[in-house]
Amino acid sequence: MIETIVGIIYSIGTFFVIYALLALSLNIELGYGGLSNFGKVAFYAIGAFATGALANRIAFWMIGKVFDITSSYDPSKADVFKLAEVNSMIIYISSTMPFVAIASFIISMLIAIGVAGLFGLLATYPTLRLKIDYLGITLLVFGEIVRIIGVSYEPMVAGPHSMAVIRPFAWLSTLGVPFYIPDLIYFLFTLAIFVIVYLILERVLNSPFGRALKAMRDDEIAAMSLGKDLVKLKAEAMVLGSMIAGLAGALYVGYTGSISASEYIPFVTFIIWTIVLLGGSGNNVGVILGAIIWMILDRTLRVVKDLFPTLLFSEDYLRYLLTGVFIVLLVTYRPYGIFPEKEIKTPSWKYLERVVISSSTSTRGGGEE
Repeated sequence: MIETIVGIIYSIGTFFVIYALLALSLNIELGYGGLSNFGKVAFYAIGAFATGALANRIAFWMIGKVFDITSSYDPSKADVFKLAEVNSMIIYISSTMPFVAIASFIISMLIAIGVAGLFGLLATYPTLRLKIDYLGITLLVFGEIVRIIGVSYEPMVAGPHSMAVIRPFAWLSTLGVPFYIPDLIYFLFTLAIFVIVYLILERVLNSPFGRALKAMRDDEIAAMSLGKDLVKLKAEAMVLGSMIAGLAGALYVGYTGSISASEYIPFVTFIIWTIVLLGGSGNNVGVILGAIIWMILDRTLRVVKDLFPTLLFSEDYLRYLLTGVFIVLLVTYRPYGIFPEKEIKTPSWKYLERVVISSSTSTRGGGEE
């Protein structure tokens, strides 16, 4: 019984952290900066690709082996026999070499964050002078380009095939602990990262930088008249959002222990959009609550599949339909989400409020006398 409960907690909890990080990253760009990023899955995939490709290669390098899955006949394809051998070795390293597993994963995750941020800058900087609609279309195309490259160039992460990825805590299972402990520890690891990211974003987005982003979102001309560099602000928002999306991709492959380039489809982007619109664009707490609501709905659909195994269609189609319906209903009836953003009150503003309230109270008291 306890194994089932713990399994539900770490499974749902880990995916909640991943979706919440992606939603927070989009909230920086859309909720604060007003940037329509329809290519969010691209930076999620870049984080996953970088971690999957680097963690394995670093681990092989640390034990003195050569990582090679390239076909001898076609350098752009993977050799399935070599891939099978590599997968077996990766599972062995994850299970028996704690230092190698943890070090290779952490190093690759940090590099993946930087690579995703760099691609966020490279992919968007040439288009930052475009209007919001054209920027969104450009990023949507970029997302598909990243996926197609990942699928086509198989030596990177084995393309559409499933390649094993180093799992940092899989070795715990060899110590005689219950089988669910490695995944539970990984969930706590991702949760700690999520809390750190959230606290940092709260500080950053409630600083002058966050207020400048909102000023740009509300009225670009007014922001420019106040001396704000809009190109720089847009680039910084995209880089920060892309880095967090890359982190989510790294945590995803670390949890699943495998990677397949074909699963990073545009639909992932629209799930994240649904979460942000549902929770409340521009409100980090609302976005997190939106991720919780989406996870409940998603798991409910999976239960429906188990209860009705004879359905004539896949539950994935129901998810697509539900996502589209949610977006239409939210835009129509709750454009600011269930938990709309709150007014920013800086320490100076709060002090001014206290002074005004105190003055008005004194004035009324003096008049009564």
